[in-house]
Amino acid sequence: MYNATLGVFTTVYPNIPNSGHLYAVYGDCSSQSIRLDLQVGCGDIHLRTPNPVLGKKVEIAYNPSPAVVGLTGEYTREWYNESSRSLMTLTEGLLTEEEIHNEEFVLTMYNSTRWTTGNYSVKCMKNTTYSLHTERVFVKVTVPPGQPFLRSKINVQDCPKCLVVILGANMYEHVFCNTSGGTLPYIYLDDVKYKAYRDTSSENIYKISRIIRKEYHMKTVTCSVFNAALEKPLTTSAKLYVALKPEVPVLNVPILREGSPANITCISRGGRPATNLSLWLDGVNYSGDHIKTYDNSTRTYTTILTFNSPARKDWNRNVVSCVSSSPLFETATQQKIINCKYPPSKLTMDAPSIPSYLQDSYTLKFSCFMDTYNDNCLISWTKDGQLLNSNGEVTNKIHDSAVMEFAGISKENNGQTITCSVNCSNFDVQLSKSHSLQVPSSTQKTYETPNESKDTSLTNSNDIPMVRIVIGLSVIIAAVIISTVIVLARKRFLKKNQHANSSEPQPVQHANVQENETVGMNEEVTYAQVNKIRTNRTETVEPKTKVGSDTNLVYADIDIEHLETASKPPSRQRPPSPTEYADVDFIRTKRGSKSDNIIT
Repeated sequence: MYNATLGVFTTVYPNIPNSGHLYAVYGDCSSQSIRLDLQVGCGDIHLRTPNPVLGKKVEIAYNPSPAVVGLTGEYTREWYNESSRSLMTLTEGLLTEEEIHNEEFVLTMYNSTRWTTGNYSVKCMKNTTYSLHTERVFVKVTVPPGQPFLRSKINVQDCPKCLVVILGANMYEHVFCNTSGGTLPYIYLDDVKYKAYRDTSSENIYKISRIIRKEYHMKTVTCSVFNAALEKPLTTSAKLYVALKPEVPVLNVPILREGSPANITCISRGGRPATNLSLWLDGVNYSGDHIKTYDNSTRTYTTILTFNSPARKDWNRNVVSCVSSSPLFETATQQKIINCKYPPSKLTMDAPSIPSYLQDSYTLKFSCFMDTYNDNCLISWTKDGQLLNSNGEVTNKIHDSAVMEFAGISKENNGQTITCSVNCSNFDVQLSKSHSLQVPSSTQKTYETPNESKDTSLTNSNDIPMVRIVIGLSVIIAAVIISTVIVLARKRFLKKNQHANSSEPQPVQHANVQENETVGMNEEVTYAQVNKIRTNRTETVEPKTKVGSDTNLVYADIDIEHLETASKPPSRQRPPSPTEYADVDFIRTKRGSKSDNIIT
């Protein structure tokens, strides 16, 4: 029977034993059990407050039996705490007793606490040897549960107050509700109610088992707890954040050009929350600014990392790595090898050396050298700006060279400029070397062609090649030796002719003779200077004085052709023609033997 005014259910048991345990059940709730111990003759005790609550007052009612009341001298009312086994002392404001109608006495306990919970009874007789008590009444002070709160093991910056779970995982491993002092809580996912299970490691933690689906993202999770101390349940709510693993990052590495922006990009799509990207090259982190965009249709993020530093040729064939990282998932790495095109940075020219001997025309070979490059480059040749030829290799050539030969180069080409220059497919290269042609002609005595690559160890201080000096000296020495041999041979030949013709006297006509010195000898030896006007070639020999002999010889200017004619043996068929000397000056005379006479 229910008393709506008092909010109390009443049950009458017609046949009940004197002792036992009783409890009430209402819906899913059940009360605490009480021990029933009926004593005969003392009266009735019951709990007047239907639901004792922490901090509220608790009332216990006692109705003495008429037999006990009739024992006026022996009758008494003493409230007894069965739990602490002590009499209860009435105190104003804390513990009071009040008599109401029909001889019903009410004990009031103010500001109940946890320690108020226990068993109580009433002692109704003064006899100390025989105590008569009522049955016990159990008082259970209900403590309101603690405010529940929801937590998850991981958090994200995108939604710091959200409950973070991973797609496909079990919600039991990630989300829990913490509460105490209440009934078993319930956890709702939107409007769907799930019974919670107490965690085995803690009595205050409750969880539900549910596989996370993609459609659970941003749904509301609610934890509700209730007990008799509450008029309505206590609840707490939070949003559910379903994390998605991003796709493998996509690394785009174009063909780089030295000095141009690298334009390397790394893209991560489909992640939630947005991933962080980093770019590594040669052990150095070149991470720049991230661009993160949100797609409302898929509710996922796309992260783009762009690297635009000027490319360097030492990056060529190095590995570039893009690393995708997230606090919820393992890192993912994508790698590629860089192909960086670069032109040569230096050009050198080897100009040919001009031969030491003179020629009417020359064949000259020029060489140009480039340092390391891997672009499609070639060497072009021009002569006075006119394109001649182009050649070269395509890729990965080290110290590439190009050679050009020019035939038929003569003095008419002097002053022309030979130029080699570098041309590359992907670069505007400003590299060139020039050489001005200067070759000697047969009318020139010497010529030295400037040579950029000439070895200075083969030249003297005047920049004349040592080879040419040695050759010149050899030619001079050979000429001196040959001249000496010829002179000695001619002297012997003249002496033989002189002795052969001594038996045939030659008439000689002397004119204009001036005697300077006479030396006593059997015959006079005369050295004369003969001046004869002739139309044929003449050679002039400077006068020399022979020193270091007993005889002093005088050398005079001699007509070579006349001597040659005179030295020939006379023809016997034909009488010799006389030779006439005109204008003869005697410089010096000396006596000597007949064998020393020389006719010139």
